[in-house]
Amino acid sequence: MKFTHFFVFTSLLLVLACSKEKTIIVVEEDPDASEDSTDGGTAQGVVNTPGVNGEGQPVPSVLGPLQKPKPSCRANPAEWPGPDPALPEVLSILPEGTRSLRVLTRARVYMKPDATSELTGVIKQYTRLTPTRYAPAGGGCKKYWLNLGKHRFICGENLEPDKRETLLRDQPILAPGAIVPNKYGRIRRTGASYFANASDLEAGKAAGTFNAGDMIQLMEFKNLKGKPYWVTGKKFLVWDEEILGYHVPEYHGIDLRKLNINLPAAIVRAKSIKLVPTGDPGGSELAGVKPLGHYSIRALYDRKKLDKALFYRLKEGWIPARRVLSAWPAKKVPPGLAPCEKWIEINVSMQTLVAYEGEEPVYMAPFSSGLKKYPTRYGIFRVWAKKAISDMTSGMGATEKYSVDDVPWAMFFFLGQALHGAYWHTDFGNRRSHGCVNLTPIDAKWIYEWMEPSVPPGWLEVYVNEDSPVPGTTVVVRHKYDHEVQFLRYARKLAPPEEVKRLDELKKKDLADQTRRMYENKGGDDDGSE
Repeated sequence: MKFTHFFVFTSLLLVLACSKEKTIIVVEEDPDASEDSTDGGTAQGVVNTPGVNGEGQPVPSVLGPLQKPKPSCRANPAEWPGPDPALPEVLSILPEGTRSLRVLTRARVYMKPDATSELTGVIKQYTRLTPTRYAPAGGGCKKYWLNLGKHRFICGENLEPDKRETLLRDQPILAPGAIVPNKYGRIRRTGASYFANASDLEAGKAAGTFNAGDMIQLMEFKNLKGKPYWVTGKKFLVWDEEILGYHVPEYHGIDLRKLNINLPAAIVRAKSIKLVPTGDPGGSELAGVKPLGHYSIRALYDRKKLDKALFYRLKEGWIPARRVLSAWPAKKVPPGLAPCEKWIEINVSMQTLVAYEGEEPVYMAPFSSGLKKYPTRYGIFRVWAKKAISDMTSGMGATEKYSVDDVPWAMFFFLGQALHGAYWHTDFGNRRSHGCVNLTPIDAKWIYEWMEPSVPPGWLEVYVNEDSPVPGTTVVVRHKYDHEVQFLRYARKLAPPEEVKRLDELKKKDLADQTRRMYENKGGDDDGSE
């Protein structure tokens, strides 16, 4: 299997006001949201109390029939095998006093001690690795191959013996209290120039131009004869007047295990309205009840229809269903998984994601999937790559041009389609991407750290396939909860053959039905096929 580097990414539409120096400020947009939310935890003695949910309600609750005892299932830790003990220790060929091996440049990691073998990872420059074991020179490497674990070899030409301790840091590195790795700016207009150096900036000799909405990393704020400009992460220079700043709110999903909340659960959407619960579906607002905060977290207790309108019962009262992003229990665990194995369900119609360990839902998050003209692919996948941080751009010949620096916590499941953090918009719950699954930065980081395989400290990228000792976490993308989808890519090789065949037959039947309806001029369902 050859890994393909291909990126499909989100449209850049939202434009927000900028501060004078384009500094990212993390804010809670609704000042009452934290106070009016279960997010901050629950009262001592309530969390994990048997028979009581995270809102202090017994389960099942007198408030309604939907809340039930939460399943419990803990995934076994997935350990990547260490270096081959049959290989000699690398310290035997290194200078005396060596305590670590410093990575000289961004380094590739291969499946075998052979530079033509498959890529299994990338390590950040200046990381100081533990001296382990080694394989002899050859396969395109003139020195030795450091063995970092099964299927993990790095050429010694890119390593320098160091007398200091190892330096292994989780990537990307965040400043204390930060939720994104760097400062960023949005380009105001198509045709905005960037320059190679200060001389070219002063002379107006552009090295290239941006498109409106492009996102750039902002490294250093400077002045040229009183006119401000920025040095970008790519070392280009851009006039300050060409850049918009913005705020990154601390929005995020629900840690269901931490808060002891079971599905169904919801995130309230009330950014531009005053949402006060009612005593009955469609009834009058309850007196003395505070408006619900935007992105506040709630368990759902009941649901009722009034004419064609659907309403949900929260702990405070009833609200219209259209005012929440909700998630509901999965119909079943994907076939072929081990007991309590981690997996993710992505419901495109609801625009909510749930992370599971077996039958236990452990985390719920809102997302933005692909627009209908750039659909997120339906299917059962396994993650094939994880990247701590990565630039994403439109492909050659694309009708919509975009470029985004430093996309954090990307988890690729189908070609260039990935779950990843999106720091440039807050439109979660609505379709808006070019096929990827946009998550809030906080949610993307949580899922990235939880999902298999784990990324070793100091590593920027990890690649896996069906032969890896720890394959990628299963990701199920479906239109709605009862939508059965095929196994695709290398997930097919790890699934029960009878289930692969059954779901393939269902897909063939569905395509035949769509073709028949098309000829009957009745149109087909939007099934996310490409």
